[in-house]
Amino acid sequence: MLLNKILFKQIFKLPISINKLLINTRKQLQLKISEFYFKALLRLLLSNAYDFNFACAIQMAYYPVERIIFYQQIII
Repeated sequence: MLLNKILFKQIFKLPISINKLLINTRKQLQLKISEFYFKALLRLLLSNAYDFNFACAIQMAYYPVERIIFYQQIII
């Protein structure tokens, strides 16, 4: 909150060491926020893909095999 309240022009009025600290802190926080955003998107996509694959695996595991053999005999 404090970094948002301090305007960019006001930062340059402060001593150089504080300037560097504030600018580096802002850059690091922006990087962390973007990493968090992309990690959340990746987590969402992977969880949806996992759910879809798990549902497909369950359907394939419980698919009746006799029906497949019966249809193959009719075709032949």
